[in-house]
Amino acid sequence: MTTLARGLAVGGSFLTAQALSLWALLGPVSNADWTKGFRAYFSNDQLSYAAIAVNSSQSIGSSAEPLTGTGVSFYPSGWYHFLGLVNNVTGVPVNLLWQVLGLATIGIAIAILGLIAHTLSRRWWAPILPGLALFTGTLSTFIHDYWYTSLSAHAVIWGPFGTLFTLNSGAIALMGGTVALALILWHLLAPSRSNTRIFIAAALIGLLANLHTYAFFTTASFAAAFITITALITAKSRRRTVLVIAATGLVLVFSNPIAALIGPLPLFALLLLVAAIAAYPFIKSNLYTTFSLIALAGIAASPQVIRTLLGIASQDEFLAYRQGSSLDLGVPLIAAAVAAVPLILFAIYILFVSRVMPGRSQEVIYSFFAATAIGAVIMSTNDLWGFNQEPYRFWLQYSIITGFLISILLAYALSFQQKRTGLAVLVVAVLLWLISLADFAGFFSYAREQGVLPTQDSRALAIQELTKEIPSGSRELILSSRCTDPQLLKLITSRPVAFFNYGLAWPDNREEIKNLTQADRMTGDTLIGLQAAQVGYVITDSNCDSDWAYTEAGINMISITPYDSGALTLWRVTA
Repeated sequence: MTTLARGLAVGGSFLTAQALSLWALLGPVSNADWTKGFRAYFSNDQLSYAAIAVNSSQSIGSSAEPLTGTGVSFYPSGWYHFLGLVNNVTGVPVNLLWQVLGLATIGIAIAILGLIAHTLSRRWWAPILPGLALFTGTLSTFIHDYWYTSLSAHAVIWGPFGTLFTLNSGAIALMGGTVALALILWHLLAPSRSNTRIFIAAALIGLLANLHTYAFFTTASFAAAFITITALITAKSRRRTVLVIAATGLVLVFSNPIAALIGPLPLFALLLLVAAIAAYPFIKSNLYTTFSLIALAGIAASPQVIRTLLGIASQDEFLAYRQGSSLDLGVPLIAAAVAAVPLILFAIYILFVSRVMPGRSQEVIYSFFAATAIGAVIMSTNDLWGFNQEPYRFWLQYSIITGFLISILLAYALSFQQKRTGLAVLVVAVLLWLISLADFAGFFSYAREQGVLPTQDSRALAIQELTKEIPSGSRELILSSRCTDPQLLKLITSRPVAFFNYGLAWPDNREEIKNLTQADRMTGDTLIGLQAAQVGYVITDSNCDSDWAYTEAGINMISITPYDSGALTLWRVTA
């Protein structure tokens, strides 16, 4: 292949990976006007997050509860503050920025993974593999008759597409963590005199704390496990190995009383410290670099870490609730193992081929897969050892990150392929991966059926027109029509609304706001209830048969605005 032809082939591979990414993450809504709406796919939490961006566009870096604008939010909101800042500067709607910048960021991450795969393997087709990894299913369609596996409560098992399609900060952070770990893997497989890759990785891991808590925990624990096992394998010491195993075991065995004494977050930090015991030879011979990396990651993570620690120290009610609210979110071992079969088979093939690789590469690959297995098992069973932070999320995130990193290692392994080494395993792995695509097909249909929530149709425009009657800068809450999602109302109008997401943040008067719509109370029908919740305005819809109805004094009609199939009414609640 000539240099020109090879260059064109490599460029085509990168473009193919981007096309695959767009098909997976934009394709399901491509038949709708996605530029003028918000994805309806599991939209409840996503709309709450979008409210953070809306608030931040008005008050850069706002840390209030996003829907009411009162109280304090400790949610790591760096990505949403960024969207709010861009909205403030450009005027582009948050719902459009959410999709365009989300797609662009994930596309860049997949391109970086493709670049690492190509650099390690020197195969022109290598950049395609990370794009294909996005489609990996969990065989749920065949095992559980649906495109994802439902566990207890809201826990699920699904492929990367199920998580990344939301384009929320969790998706962005997950790809950032994948890139960080890929840089560490690259540095170990192809050492360089420069430490640039691992310094970038350290900065990325630290930044994740400001984007998404679980992605940060996943990436930090994955990196710690990888470094620990690499150190134990490459700098062999029976005494150190026994010490690390014993220390880890003691922390896990006595984790529940430790967590009761110092809390779950310090418990996680205690586990990370075990890595320092294993990596002692590396630390000793690279003291300056080690402390520089720790300092860089710490500084990058500090904004969110400091805020959270201060909140815990002040005994914030919401943080206390969050730390103790992760119930029935574990992952059954058999379900997790079956879902991971395609990845496990690719891992077995790579381990087969590693026997013909240089000794250092063998050690890195053994360390990587050992770290994947140990890290995933420990973190996805954290409800058993005191950390108790939505265990299923760690299985999901470990599997997604591992799938992308396996795509890099697969390209690397295929560059060493000799005769028929592990060929049968590779064939079976590819066949199972192809079978798992049925999950993606189910996801695609589901996401397409969900479509988008319109933010610029005639009704949305009528809402915007109606709320112009409310004085600019008013902090009084709006109670939405009972047939309108109050979170969508927030996205459309930017006004504070009488609603909050119980698992995200709490407003100052949460009980009074909850009372508005509780089936046994429905205080939204009464002047006293509205006043108690600090509601100043109510919107009703002529097409909503069960909507609020007011006849008592103190709740007065202000104006009516028609839309294509009905009309909206704005009511004023006296203080």
